[in-house]
Amino acid sequence: MIRSLYLRIGLGLVAFLAVFLLVQGFAIVWLISRMDVAPGPPPPDVARLVARELSEALSTNPKTDIEQFLRQQYEQRLPIVVVMRDGRAASSDGRTLSSDVLTELRARMESAPEAFLRMGRGRGFGPGPFPDRGPRERGQGPVPGFGGMGRRGGGPPGPIVVNGQLVGVVTPNPRSTFDQLAPTLLVVGLLLAGLGTTSAALLIFGPVRRRLRSLEDAARKVGAGDLTARAREDGNDEVATLAHAFNRMTADLAAREAQLQSADRTRRLLLADVSHELMTPLTAMRGYLETLSMRGLVLDSETRDRYLSIINDETHRVERIVQDLLDLARMESAGDSLDVQDVPLEDLFGRVVARHGRDAEARGILLR
Repeated sequence: MIRSLYLRIGLGLVAFLAVFLLVQGFAIVWLISRMDVAPGPPPPDVARLVARELSEALSTNPKTDIEQFLRQQYEQRLPIVVVMRDGRAASSDGRTLSSDVLTELRARMESAPEAFLRMGRGRGFGPGPFPDRGPRERGQGPVPGFGGMGRRGGGPPGPIVVNGQLVGVVTPNPRSTFDQLAPTLLVVGLLLAGLGTTSAALLIFGPVRRRLRSLEDAARKVGAGDLTARAREDGNDEVATLAHAFNRMTADLAAREAQLQSADRTRRLLLADVSHELMTPLTAMRGYLETLSMRGLVLDSETRDRYLSIINDETHRVERIVQDLLDLARMESAGDSLDVQDVPLEDLFGRVVARHGRDAEARGILLR
């Protein structure tokens, strides 16, 4: 199994091209074998043979329908065109010559009919009053002024002679190999292209289609907030590598989400604890201040000093709490390092005794 998706695509395209060319070659060979005649221009004597048969038909019946005669006798096996001196033109396959060629043929039939007759008599086809005059005039060489006709039509024209008079000529009008094979090859090529591209797509992308869809579904779930979604990682190609990277990214996002939630819970607990810690000294300060501000209450100097000392201690306590919050904020922003110091427990418990000692003694509780 090829692990790389890119390599599978490249090899698939090469294989598709090779199969495409091979089938096209077989199609060309099959089409040529099924054709009645080989592609290309007909043999040089075809025009003379057709001209002789048409001369005999017109000699028997001058009103012979030339186009019907050609289609009945030759159908589309011989691509030939008949050009008559009276202006008529017919073909065996429905194609005719260009207007320039027709005009040139008619002009030469009018100006030099003897040359056409000599071309026909060179092989013994068609009656005429002219004796043989050598190999050039027997059709074994080009007749002056008619060399271009053979090159244009695929062969020399054959004269149609009725009662010793030139009444028209038969000239080949061959279709090129491309014209004969192109339509069928175009259809075969389109079918091959459609089937080949479909097969190549199924063979190349079929194995990864389900994994790509799994990756798409996982991405959609993650986008909706489900960080537990995972894509399939089976396979060893680039899609599997992409799925592995996606799953690792999703796991990292889930871990960060858990850390954020934990930090948020810790922050909420810290806020509640700080609120409680602040309310304790503030409540004590408010109570002692209200007591000191009472006009009808007479306190001795020792008690008054003790109350003021407690208020002062609680003020410093609030200040320390606020300072701890500022230090915590700086540590979260990596602005400061933690300063670890010893806490004097005697002072802490001494404040508790000074604050609640008398109340405890009044209730019979001994604080030490």
